[in-house]
Amino acid sequence: MNGIVQRQDHRFIYVDLGKVEALLPLAEQMPNESYKHNDRIKAFITKVEKTTKVRKS
Repeated sequence: MNGIVQRQDHRFIYVDLGKVEALLPLAEQMPNESYKHNDRIKAFITKVEKTTKVRKS
C-alpha cells in the first residue's frame, strides 16, 4: 500500500492510508532508511485490527 508518514514516536511510525491509519513498528523498518513527516512510502500490510478510534475535539 502507498501511504504518507504523519508522525512518529519511540515505538511506531504512523502512516495515513486514506480512510485508515497504519502503524509501522520500528522492528519492521529498514535499518538504512529514515522517514520524515509527509514522506510517501510503500508498505506491506501484515495484520489488520478493527478498533474504535476516538477523536478529540
